[in-house]
Amino acid sequence: MTDDRQLIKEAHWLYEAARSAGLSSDPKALVDKMTELQRGLPAEDEFAALCIWSGRCLLIHRLWQEQYPASSRRLFQVPDFFVVFAIEGHQVPALVEVKSTSGDELAFSASYHKRLVSYASALGLPLLIAWKAQWGLWALFDVAEMQRSRGGAWRVNCLEIMKQTLMGVMLGDFFANVRAGVGITMKIRIEERTSSDDFIGTVVASHWHNAQNQRVEALEGNFLPLLLCCPDEVETMEEDDVLTQRFYLPTDNAVPAHQTMVAGLLQDDEPNWHALLASRDLEGGLDQVRKAAVDGTRKGMVSGVIHVEPRVRPPFLPQRKRRQPRHLQPPAQEGGT
Repeated sequence: MTDDRQLIKEAHWLYEAARSAGLSSDPKALVDKMTELQRGLPAEDEFAALCIWSGRCLLIHRLWQEQYPASSRRLFQVPDFFVVFAIEGHQVPALVEVKSTSGDELAFSASYHKRLVSYASALGLPLLIAWKAQWGLWALFDVAEMQRSRGGAWRVNCLEIMKQTLMGVMLGDFFANVRAGVGITMKIRIEERTSSDDFIGTVVASHWHNAQNQRVEALEGNFLPLLLCCPDEVETMEEDDVLTQRFYLPTDNAVPAHQTMVAGLLQDDEPNWHALLASRDLEGGLDQVRKAAVDGTRKGMVSGVIHVEPRVRPPFLPQRKRRQPRHLQPPAQEGGT
C-alpha cells in the first residue's frame, strides 16, 4: 500500500510539473517516451557502449543539443558526442554524429551537412559519422567520405564505406572467421519425463568442439559471443536416459567483433544501455573476445583473424608504417673478411 501511495504522489508531482510547464502531450504518450528515454536512446547509447567496450576510449561526452541564441541553429548543428580515442599511443579527439538506418544508404540534407561541418570547423576538430546500417553492422568514417548527389543531399553507401571504415583503427574492431563444425556438446541426464516430448533434465557434461569435432577443454577469453553471432544446427542422440546434443555451425562465418558485444549480453530484449553505461560490465569486453579468437586459431576453431585498415587513413590519425616489400629490401650485409 505504501508503494501505491508513493507512486500516486510521484504521478501527481509529474502531472503538476507538466501542467505548470504548459505541456499538452497525451499522458500515455508522454509516459511511453519517458520509458524510452529511461532505457536510453538506442543507437547513441549503443555506440557509447561500443566505445567503452573497445578499450580505446579515454572519454565520451554527450553534447546535449540545446544551443543559444536561437539564430545559431541556422548556422551550426551540435553533433552527438565529443570523444577522445586512444590510438597507438596518441590521444585523438573527435566529434561524432550517430545515425541508424534499416537500409544500406545514409543521406544528409545539404543544410544539415553544412551545419554539422560548420560546428566541427569552428572547434577545429574532425567530424566522424558512426552509422549502424543493415544487419546491425557499424561503420565509423570521416564526414569527408560522403558524396554530394545531384539534388544537393550528401550520401554514402554501406558497402562502399566499408572500404574506408575506421572501426578497426579507432575502436580495435576485427573479423574472426569461425570455422564450420565448431560448437558445443552437452550431455543431459533425463530425470523425469513430463510428456512424450518434454522432460526435466540435468546437464552432466559440456565442452567445446572444434571443426574436426575434437574436444577442446578450455579457451582463453570469451568465445561464446562469437558463436552466438552465427546460425547453428543441432544433432541429438539419446542413450540410457542421457541426451547428447551437439550444437555446431554448418558453414564458416566471418564475425565482426563489434557485433559480439550485444550477443554477449545474453538478453532477448533491447539492453538497458543506461544501466550498462553506468556500470563497469562493458570494460575489457573486446579484449576478451580478441583473446578467444586468437586462441581459437591455435585450437582449430577459427581460421583467421582479420584486422581491417581503411584504404587511406585520414590526416588526423597517426599514419601506419607499412612494411617494405621483400624484393625492395636491401640485401643483408655479409660478415667482414
